[in-house]
Amino acid sequence: SKFATLHDFRDQTFFNEHDKMYVYMPGKILTYTIFAAYDFDDRHLLNCFDLSDDTVWAEYVDIVNDPTAWSGFKRDGITVTTEDKILTLSTCHDWNSSVRYLVQGVLIDDQPTN
Repeated sequence: SKFATLHDFRDQTFFNEHDKMYVYMPGKILTYTIFAAYDFDDRHLLNCFDLSDDTVWAEYVDIVNDPTAWSGFKRDGITVTTEDKILTLSTCHDWNSSVRYLVQGVLIDDQPTN
């Protein structure tokens, strides 16, 4: 229930109107542009993809850049590269336990705070 509001991104208008995520950390604020929101299978991403492996990371970036590979939305004009930093928020699907719902953003700003 903590991330249930991520399902709001299933609505095209909501997705179009909400394009930023902010992460407040001690000493800085990270700003991400939301580039995708979609259904994904129930795999735990960090357990299934060794993202420290450059080849696996490149394959994963290809997955998130391919809007035909999943059911959801991808923001036009944003292509994620292997040089980017991605934030993925994940929640249970509202009716199918074998599916997760992901909202992903790409880091665009890292501002120090006082």
